[in-house]
Amino acid sequence: PVSRWVYLTFHGVHHFYPDDSNRLVMVPAVSLPLALVFGALYRAVLPEGVWQLAFAGLVLGYLGYDYSHWATHYLKPPSAPWLAPVARVLQGQRRRHMRHHYGDHERGFGVSTGLWDHVFGTADPTLRR
Repeated sequence: PVSRWVYLTFHGVHHFYPDDSNRLVMVPAVSLPLALVFGALYRAVLPEGVWQLAFAGLVLGYLGYDYSHWATHYLKPPSAPWLAPVARVLQGQRRRHMRHHYGDHERGFGVSTGLWDHVFGTADPTLRR
């Protein structure tokens, strides 16, 4: 029951309302305490000067993921011919992610890339690339 509540609260609601722009990123009431915990952990186990860089990398990576998730839901691929390669990547990313939402919830977790779905065996075999 606890794990189901945690899933529903932190991610499941996004699956019920995938196009609700208010439910695309983790709420500050959760992300800020998590940041404090990870910052303290990094500070406890990494040398001075290194933990700050590692923590900054974690925060920037998380923000990159969140913005990528937002873009997957809301950004329209560019239509300029010279940006066709970028448009193809964005279209593939959206196709993979929407299949995760509206098709198989057990596959296609990768938002910014499908790489980790291949690594962890959760790639959707019905989608090419």
